[in-house]
This record gives sequence, structure tokens and C-alpha cells, in this order.
Amino acid sequence: MFRWGTGLRRTVVTSGAFVIMAGALAGPAFSEDAEGGLGESGLGAVENYPYRCTGGSLGGEKQIGVAISVPGAVSVGGAINIRWTLTDFSFVSPDELPSGGHLALAGTVGAKGLWDEQGQNADLALTSVTKAGLKPVKAGDAIGVPTSISGSVTAPREGTAEITPGSITVDVAPSEIMVNDNDIHSSHPPFVEYKETPPWEYLSGRNTPSEPPKNHKGDVHRNAAQGAEASLTFWGTGVEFVSEKAPDMGEAEIYLDPRPDSPPVMKVNANVPDGGRQSPVTLWSSGPLKYGKHVVKIRNVADGKYAVLDAFKVLTAPLTGQEVTPGRITCVPLSTKTLKVKVEKTSSTSPTPTGTQTSSTGPSPSPTGTVTSTPKPTLTVTATVTPTRPTPTAPQVVVTPTGGAQTGQAPDDGRPSGTGLIGAGTAMVLGSAFGGVALKRRRAAHARGRAR
Repeated sequence: MFRWGTGLRRTVVTSGAFVIMAGALAGPAFSEDAEGGLGESGLGAVENYPYRCTGGSLGGEKQIGVAISVPGAVSVGGAINIRWTLTDFSFVSPDELPSGGHLALAGTVGAKGLWDEQGQNADLALTSVTKAGLKPVKAGDAIGVPTSISGSVTAPREGTAEITPGSITVDVAPSEIMVNDNDIHSSHPPFVEYKETPPWEYLSGRNTPSEPPKNHKGDVHRNAAQGAEASLTFWGTGVEFVSEKAPDMGEAEIYLDPRPDSPPVMKVNANVPDGGRQSPVTLWSSGPLKYGKHVVKIRNVADGKYAVLDAFKVLTAPLTGQEVTPGRITCVPLSTKTLKVKVEKTSSTSPTPTGTQTSSTGPSPSPTGTVTSTPKPTLTVTATVTPTRPTPTAPQVVVTPTGGAQTGQAPDDGRPSGTGLIGAGTAMVLGSAFGGVALKRRRAAHARGRAR
């Protein structure tokens, strides 16, 4: 029995693109650290689609069932979670994967109806990717495909979204593989090719107690003629040249994806004038390359000094679902029936007031509270959705002012009422009148005193 792991992460980019992070599940031959996850609950509409798969090591066509699920309804600004569930899908590994390998399972759908600011039916190509690490397998071993892919996309406006199934792809690549110097008669790449003239010398049986130097699989190819060449064609994201250092060795030029008359990318010197033979030695490493088909070539520079090829180490970084591997399996839907998702406005609810009311009379204090958002589940794999037009955004919180125009509520700013103002004015008038009478009496009395 195999266990299926989960985990989820989601990232949103607001300028012209959605970045969809998808779930992953580990299955037969998967390592425990395989990344994965499932979408949120509430998946309402479910449709079962037949898919036809070809390519890779299937040896023909294979039909599988895929259930695609979406929620029946979501709120504006919410996530439309999409899940692909595969039924009984496995294939045979075409190669030995001694150090494990990478698997990428990508599901695509078309989404339309809501992602154009003018309300037109603009299409999105939504791709979600499940990644998994494979345990070491041998050629001919069955590899089970993860049973689920999950992804999501934001619903930007009210309306109806239409989800249509697209293709599903499976890609597998070794994380690391050693290509021996004597791998020259393989049925398929990668294998070493030697320039016939001048001929290379083959030395075997080097890993013995009497021969301290250790070589990959105990053999090497060497050539002391100037201009001798050996090359390797490979698929991956990096390569290393494994050789030796010794007093009878010289310089070699390294070419990467060479074109006619292109210069070498590096010149390495394997000569050690004083000392014995050193092996194995990595004389050169390409560094990170874009995944794809590459060619590396070595060329002997010095006449009378050896260039030695022990092995090439081919490296492949974890797949993202964007790489097309030589053994890609492609599954296409045999039905184009759409799934519809209703996107509705969020219903408005009054916030619950908190705090202590200090008086039983007068206006009630404005309610206060905390608005919290539910954290989104995290996805483990990335994928990119590019809309034909920028996606509009809507405010997440609507703030309604208290009082003011068109609310029916009088403003209350603590100033005196109209009645109080009238009373104060009356008091001032009466006070002025009484003051005038008193002033006249005082002046009359003063005049009579002067007359005496």
C-alpha cells in the first residue's frame, strides 16, 4: 500500500497574469518528499471525461478516465478551485533511473466568460502542475502517475465562468546519470561519439589493487593526437566532463552546443608535471542550462599529450511542467463539454459591535471590530495563466460613511442647538437695554451735582 501526501501553496500576481500553484500527490515509486496538495472544499460540478494517451513508453494508445471538478458557485474575488482526478494510470520506465528522477504531471483547462474588462469571453489557458520525486527504478519498471492535480484562479466579477478540459502531459527525467566513456553502442541517446581519425585508445581493467587510480566502471578512452575529438548529445540542464590529471596529459578545449567555427567555451589543463595520476577529476562543469537537447564536445590541443575521457555526468533540475522531455506522454480529452461556475456578489452583513456603551441615552457608539481573512491553502507546484487582457480588480472592503448626504441621518458634531442660540441672543439684547438706562441715570445725577 502506498500513501498519498498532500500540501498546497498559492501565489497571485496582479499585473497581467495569474500564477497558479498546483497540488501534487506521491504514488507508486515516488519518494516521500514528493510535493503535493488538493484544492479547497466545496467542489460542486463534476464531469467525467475520457482521455486518450499516446507517446513515451506506452507502446500505442491508452484510454483513461479523468474527473474534473469545480465549485458550483463562488463569491466575486473568490477562488475557482479546479481538480483533475485520474483513474488507474501508469506506464513503464524506458530507462534506468539510478539516482531517482523527476516527474511532472500537468493538466490544462480553458476558462472564459469573466476575464475581460469589457465583459467579453476572453480565454485563459490555465495550467496546473504536479511534481513528484521518483525512487530509483530500472528500465521496464512500472511508474504510477499521481492521481490528482489541483489549481485555482480568481473570479474577478459577477457572472458565469466556463471551464473546458484541455490536455494532460506526463514528463519524466533522471536527476543525474553517468554516461560512461564506453557507452558508444546504446540504442538511444545519450551515448558518446568519437571522431574516427585519429583513433582513440580504449583502456579497461583499471580499478584493480595494483592500479590506485579509480575510474568510472574501470575504463577510459585516451588520445595523444592533436585535434582528436569526442562528443556527447544529451537532454538535461547541465553536464560535467570527468577525466584525470597526470604528467602525460595536456590541454583540451571544451565546446558547448557548437556551431561551425564557434570558439571553445573553456580550455582545461590536465597536466601535472610533478606528481602521480589523479582520478576521477571533474575538469569542467557547464553550470545551469535551459532544459533541452545539448551537445558537449572535447578536443585535444597538444600533440603528444593525452586527452582522457572517463565519463560525462548529465544533470537535470526538477521539472516544472514547461519542459518537453523526449519520453513525454500526452493525453487529450475526447469530450469538450464545459463546466459552469456561478460567480455571485458577496452578501452584505452588519458587523457585530464590540466594546462597552457608557450611557443609556444619546447616540450609540459606532461599532468596531476586526476583519479577518481566511488564509489560502499553499500549493507545491507552479504554473502560469496569461489572460488576453489585464484582469480588473475590485476593492475587498467597502467603507460606508456615517451621516452626511443621502443617508437620512443628521450630523452630530457636539455644537449648541438652535434654541440655545436664540435664548443667548435675547439675553444679550436685554442686557444692552438695561445697561443704557443705568448709564442715563448716572449722567443726570452728575449734572445736578455740578449745578449746585
